[in-house]
Amino acid sequence: LFSLVIFGCIANEGYINRPDEVEQFCIFNRNQNACNYAVGMGSLAFVCCMAFLALDAYFPQISSVKDRKKAVLADVGAS
Repeated sequence: LFSLVIFGCIANEGYINRPDEVEQFCIFNRNQNACNYAVGMGSLAFVCCMAFLALDAYFPQISSVKDRKKAVLADVGAS
């Protein structure tokens, strides 16, 4: 949920332009990389959350203890 909020806020309101300028710029110190980083991190967080949600749904069908351990460690590591 928070990743969607971050992505939505930066994508919609993170770029502005002044009336005397044609080109849009990032509101974070006019640094384009700052907005790109925020959009990228928001998107990556959303994709990771969906992947771990699918892994949690599939978790009861994993029979191998080693695979379960890897799944739990990946979840903890990403968190």
